[in-house]
Amino acid sequence: MTVNKVILVGRLGRDPEIKETQGGKKYARFSIATSEKNKAGDVLTEWHNITAFGNVVDVIETYVTKGTMLYVEGKIRSSEYEKEGIKRKDFGIILNSMNILGGGEKKAEVAARGSQQAQQADDLDDDIPF
Repeated sequence: MTVNKVILVGRLGRDPEIKETQGGKKYARFSIATSEKNKAGDVLTEWHNITAFGNVVDVIETYVTKGTMLYVEGKIRSSEYEKEGIKRKDFGIILNSMNILGGGEKKAEVAARGSQQAQQADDLDDDIPF
């Protein structure tokens, strides 16, 4: 038995890119940064490229922006390409699941809208005589 599983907690460095495959299905691409301190106290940051497919793309498009902290689970995928005559290998992560842990402007906007809608619903309740 083998296992190909990655778990990361990090922040987005920029807004996700939402694109479509040739077949018209949406996918999202984004990078998250993870950091740790070495023995000398220097902060070492790693960037992880993540690609998401399926229904989670709508969630990413709506709630995830630069600065959002995410918990992600996925699997490593490699790809080979040639740049300036040199063969290179790239490693990315295909998203299986994620949780939004905090940050991001859209999330705050949606939460504020939800709060306004809840207040409007409370105001309507005051007009109901029973």
